[in-house]
Amino acid sequence: MTSGLVLVVASALLALLVATAFVLHAPRPRAALRRARTELPLLADAGVELFRIAVPEGSPLVDRSIGEVVSHPAVSVALVRRSGRSFVPAPDTPIAPGDLLLVLAGPGGRQEAVLLASIAAGGDPPP
Repeated sequence: MTSGLVLVVASALLALLVATAFVLHAPRPRAALRRARTELPLLADAGVELFRIAVPEGSPLVDRSIGEVVSHPAVSVALVRRSGRSFVPAPDTPIAPGDLLLVLAGPGGRQEAVLLASIAAGGDPPP
């Protein structure tokens, strides 16, 4: 074999070994959660609060879209947990019973996030 071909084959094998090691030694979900918890102070430093909002059956939020229920520019539904799966919602994503919404509220958005949690729990929306 020529030296160029040997280098290409060796590089490919090294890349395969590194990829395999990465997959085999990928962090477990609990370790990822621990790391995520250590990131929370970074959110606080930026003035961002994290809210977990459960949407029960019969909630006024059910069948409304994310874009309909979040109107403040400093509030964002970052993640939806539905039927054991998590995804990043689009503004037109409908909210379903049993959803868990991960909401980020930046400076000035706390009051709307708290109101959203109240409405999700069955409280009356503002007039």
